[in-house]
Amino acid sequence: LKHGTDQTYYFYNTHSLMGSSNGTTTGFSAAEAALVGAITSPVNAAVARMMQKYLLSFVLAGNPNTVWPDDKLYWPQYNDPRLGTQIVTNETFSVDEYALANAKSVHWDKKF
Repeated sequence: LKHGTDQTYYFYNTHSLMGSSNGTTTGFSAAEAALVGAITSPVNAAVARMMQKYLLSFVLAGNPNTVWPDDKLYWPQYNDPRLGTQIVTNETFSVDEYALANAKSVHWDKKF
């Protein structure tokens, strides 16, 4: 395997790129070219800000729950005694039962 052949992302340093489809040539800006084939969807700003607060709290304090605790849900720790809880991020944040928390996965979790 050659270096770079396993890359998923490509970075361009030109201001425009040329693409061809069915004999038609199209010009792309670097920003447009970066989105070719990308999945784009609207962003829920409230969920994005909450996720940023979790991540920044983790960076600052080593715990996603420490900084701004009133602005977000409690994020259960991996080894939390309330086995099988998880943060669900869809249109909002919620704490829910972990779907794979069954007897078999609990057994293997204890092994590791």
